[in-house]
Amino acid sequence: MGCCSSTQGGANSEAAKRPPLDRATQLPAGLSFHLPTTGPLSPQDFRQRLVCSAGTQEVHLPTSDFTLKFAYVSFRGYYPEALYKPSQDTACTISNFAGDPEQVFLGVFDGHGTSGTECSLFAKEQVRKRSCALPAALQGLTQLINDHNLVLQVPAAMQKDLLFKSYPEKSFHNAMVLANHELHESPVDDMQSGTTAVNILVRGTGLYVANVGDSRAVLAERQGSKNVAINLTVDQTAFRYDNHIVVVTSRYISIEHWISI
Repeated sequence: MGCCSSTQGGANSEAAKRPPLDRATQLPAGLSFHLPTTGPLSPQDFRQRLVCSAGTQEVHLPTSDFTLKFAYVSFRGYYPEALYKPSQDTACTISNFAGDPEQVFLGVFDGHGTSGTECSLFAKEQVRKRSCALPAALQGLTQLINDHNLVLQVPAAMQKDLLFKSYPEKSFHNAMVLANHELHESPVDDMQSGTTAVNILVRGTGLYVANVGDSRAVLAERQGSKNVAINLTVDQTAFRYDNHIVVVTSRYISIEHWISI
């Protein structure tokens, strides 16, 4: 929404006043978008605010003989009072995750608040690193866990090196709990800032989904001649009665009938 007017292009456009951006933020060659022709941003401004993959990406999972196709796009918002405010969203796509060619890690982190960008970048690095941490590494945090009442999930009867392999949903839980604590302890000012997280582990023809906050994962499932949207996550907001505690939800589904995500 906005109630200001501007001219497209020329010396008064945002692009004319902005310092050059890194090439990684530019629209990849050969890709096109339908861009608005009215409003405060010129087509060039729109293109420079887009961050996206170079078209559809493909990863073949050899054992399951399954080909995963994905793409991503992010658009930096327009704030008249802060024209150069950075995007607070970040994402990661990692094939051959944890050294397994059958695994792909997909994550989206939506920061908010004055330090939202720093929070989302911090969470992106820590969650993916902690997701495949060995139980021995978690046991080494016993004192920290006890001091801060962190609730981790480490089954007592499992082998020490099989947490991520056999219990990926518990690994996701632990990763988010630890990343949240580490963010509190980091130099990042998260007093009134933070980030959501929605993470997907593709393992063969299965999906493990985990989330914190209100970023969503949605499945398009073929039902007859239609694609039906199915939520894979449940929003965690201040309006939920159980959100006086930190909730990390995770689930597993088969993607044999999966179309897109």
